[in-house]
Amino acid sequence: MTNLKTKKVSVTPQVNASKLTYVSKNGAEHNINRAKKVNGFTYENALAYYKTIGYGKADLNYDIKGGRLLAS
Repeated sequence: MTNLKTKKVSVTPQVNASKLTYVSKNGAEHNINRAKKVNGFTYENALAYYKTIGYGKADLNYDIKGGRLLAS
């Protein structure tokens, strides 16, 4: 039997030095509001801001993977 390993892919290396751009999408109001507030931030600055409002890295990555924030 073959041993298959699951590889976790992180969005952090791809967007770490990029500017984040907010993209209007449907969803929960709190997700939309926090994503709007970091429009134009770098990943690191956005993460620092998220931590001040009670969210973390998982929430920022969720907004990126969900398409509310794009790295440019």
